[in-house]
Amino acid sequence: MLELTSGELRQMRTELGYTLPGTAVIQTRTLTADGQGGQVQTYAAASTVDARLSPESLRGMEGELAGRIAEVSPWILTVAAETAITEADRGVYNTVTYEVSEVPTRTPWELSRRVRLQEVD
Repeated sequence: MLELTSGELRQMRTELGYTLPGTAVIQTRTLTADGQGGQVQTYAAASTVDARLSPESLRGMEGELAGRIAEVSPWILTVAAETAITEADRGVYNTVTYEVSEVPTRTPWELSRRVRLQEVD
């Protein structure tokens, strides 16, 4: 197996960056006390990154969203390699908010990061 040099990897990541025509705001979750012994989730913008959003499939699937049954249309958000994003985060693309449902395992030569999203109602 041939090894990529750091220069080759950097050049490939740069080229891939040209295919990210939009921007996404990555929001991180914070849990705060609600004053009644529970917690409330709030989200705040952590970063703005170049991105591309595409549907994962042509049809939605029935699934659970926010504790109820709903039609869920999965999306794929592609961002630059090594972008900090977790399954506790949200992404906002073209003013639409999405919850991160999966961050697949990275490969040794990560050229971009792709995460699975679900639209928040």
